[in-house]
Amino acid sequence: MSNQSNPEILSRLLDQWRTSEAPEVSAVVAELSDELKSQEQRTRARKANDEARLQATLRAIVLDLYATSRANQERYIRIGRRKEDYTKQTRYTNEQLSYQPVRDVTDFLHRSGYTDYLKGYYLKKTQTGRRSAHRATQKLIAVFNKHSVSLDMIVASSGGELVRLKDSDKNLAEYEDTIETRTFRDNLLRINKVIADCDLRLNMSNDDIEALHKRQLDKQLRRLAPKFNSTSIDTLPDIDFTRSTLRRVFNNGTFNQGGRFYGGWWQVISKSIRKHILIDGEETIELDYRALHPRMLYHLEGIRLPRDDDAYHIQGFDGRHREIIKRTFQRLLNAKQRQGMELEPKDMAKLPEGKTFNDLIDALLIRHQAIGERFFTGYGLQLQRMDSDIAESVMLNLIDQDIPVLPVHDSFIVPSSSKTDLRKAMVNCYIHKLGYHPEVD
Repeated sequence: MSNQSNPEILSRLLDQWRTSEAPEVSAVVAELSDELKSQEQRTRARKANDEARLQATLRAIVLDLYATSRANQERYIRIGRRKEDYTKQTRYTNEQLSYQPVRDVTDFLHRSGYTDYLKGYYLKKTQTGRRSAHRATQKLIAVFNKHSVSLDMIVASSGGELVRLKDSDKNLAEYEDTIETRTFRDNLLRINKVIADCDLRLNMSNDDIEALHKRQLDKQLRRLAPKFNSTSIDTLPDIDFTRSTLRRVFNNGTFNQGGRFYGGWWQVISKSIRKHILIDGEETIELDYRALHPRMLYHLEGIRLPRDDDAYHIQGFDGRHREIIKRTFQRLLNAKQRQGMELEPKDMAKLPEGKTFNDLIDALLIRHQAIGERFFTGYGLQLQRMDSDIAESVMLNLIDQDIPVLPVHDSFIVPSSSKTDLRKAMVNCYIHKLGYHPEVD
C-alpha cells in the first residue's frame, strides 16, 4: 500500500513501560549496552543512579522497537528528545526515563544502524511539531533473534498507571487518589494477574497471523486516514500480542464518565477472529449483552422490554442497515446537539434508496420516544461508566471461581467449558446494577 510509507500516520508514542525478566532479553540489553559504552569516550564511569537510568532506558526503548516491529514493520516510535519532555513527572510517566539517557540511547541506536530515524521538529510560531521517530532495522531484530528472544518474554505497559483520567481534550489528566480509584486499581491488578498467568494465543498458522496483521493495518488506515490529525495516529492499533495488561480510562476529567477496560490485544481484532483464541490450550466462547445501551436506557426508565425486542429495528430500514443504525444510535447518545451531525460519504451509500441521514435520525427518535430525553445530552459516557462497572463485576465474579476472562467492552471471552458460568455472571451482575434481566447472546 502506498500510504504505508507515511511515518506521520504509521507512528505512535513510545511505550515507556515495556519490560521483561527473561535472561535472553537481559543478554540483548547487555550486548547493546557494551557496544554503546565502547563508542563513548568517557573518562570515568557513570554514577550508579545514572547507570541504572541508562540501562532502564535502553531496555524500554529496544523492547518497544522490537515488539512493535513484530506487529508492524512499517511503524515508527515517537520519542521525545527535548528536556521539556522529561522535566515534569506525572503518574503516567516512567521516572527511570530522563533526558540525557534517552538522547544517549537514541543517538547510539541510529548511529549504529539499529534504527531508521526521522528527525523531529517544533515550530514556535504555530506551536506544532513532531517528535523524532525511530523504527527497528533488521540489524536490531538480528540481535534479538541471536539471543532467541520471543514475544511471550515481553510484557507491555505492566508498570504504567492502570487508572487513567482524560480531560475534555482527551489528554491524560492528573488526579488525587481516593478510596474509589484505589479500588479500581486493586481490582485491575487482580484481573491482570489472572490474565498474565494464562497462555493466550490465536489458533492460527504463522502465515494466517501475518495476513491478519496486514488486513488490520489496511482496515485501520482506510478508516482513519481521511480524517487524519495529530490525535488520530495513536488510534491505529496493531495486533501486538505482548499487550495483555488492562487499564480503565475515564473521560472529561471525571470518574463518572467512561471507565471502560482497554489494553488487551484481543480487543483490536474482529469477533470472527476472536473465536480462534485459545486460553491455556482450550477453545473459547464469547458472549455479549444484546443491544446493551438501548436496554440499559429503558431499564433506567423502569421499562421492561420483551426478549425479542430489537432496538435497532426501525421502520423503513432492514437488517442490511443494522450496523449504521447502531452507530447512529450511539452518536445520538454522545452528541450534545443535533445540529452539525453528518454521515460520512462512504456510509451514505449504505442508506436505503431515497433515505437521508436526517430520515434515519427522525426514525430513531420516533422509535425510541420513551428514552428520547437522553439523546443529544452526551449521556453515552455515563452509560459507559455503568457498563464498565458491570464488566468489572463480571470479571471479579469469574476470577473468584478461578475462571480466566477477557473483556471486550460489552462482551466476554472465557474457556468453552465455562460458558454457563459466564452467562450466569453476566445476568446476575446486570440485575444487581439495574434490577432488570438482560439479554445475553
